[in-house]
Amino acid sequence: MDHGVSQRWRQCQFQERSNSCAPGAWWFMTYHGPNVTLHMPDESQVRRSTMKKLTILAGLLLMSTQVLGAANCNTSIPASTPDTDFTNNGDGTVSHSKTGLMWKQCSEGLSGSNCATGTITTYTWQQALQLVDSLNSGSGFAGYNDWRLPNIAELASILEDQCVGPAVNETIFPATAVNGYWSATPFADSVTSPNLVWVGDFQGGQNVVLSKTATAYHVRLVRGQ
Repeated sequence: MDHGVSQRWRQCQFQERSNSCAPGAWWFMTYHGPNVTLHMPDESQVRRSTMKKLTILAGLLLMSTQVLGAANCNTSIPASTPDTDFTNNGDGTVSHSKTGLMWKQCSEGLSGSNCATGTITTYTWQQALQLVDSLNSGSGFAGYNDWRLPNIAELASILEDQCVGPAVNETIFPATAVNGYWSATPFADSVTSPNLVWVGDFQGGQNVVLSKTATAYHVRLVRGQ
């Protein structure tokens, strides 16, 4: 997926916080065996529209098995998550001025000022929900007991357009996995596809639809709004 498409998708998702966006801006991906299908609505319809389909090889979009790595950034592209948009609260959290959200700076399993302590952990979707419940019912984190999984719009708001592998501002979110991060957002057609959920792909910077049970992915918690 080219940069322009990816950026339009993220803007649409964050601004609308729903699947209803301007014609031509709503894109999503589904997996069919070895292939990935990229859907885009007809210009005359947005929600539950007749879909045009472009099938592309899964190898171009599937998330890397690499866990951690240094980001490859193209500084000719405007930064979508510049340092100035964030405040480091000095307690393992950062506040994002554009969204009003507070994020845990480290992925679950890591800690420390550079997220260099511990081992980054993966969870099934259900395990991720249980992790949140356990944290909030216990000691919490940084004095708060209202942490949660981000929705896909919120997760997309910290994807960095300049970078891939990982697609994140590593000054703000160090040691981010080059892999998927769970969201709390189920796939829109949850009646016929109840086991599908949106995942933020921090390898290439897209949002993808994956099974809740097939694979374990990473977790970054958020609070606010």
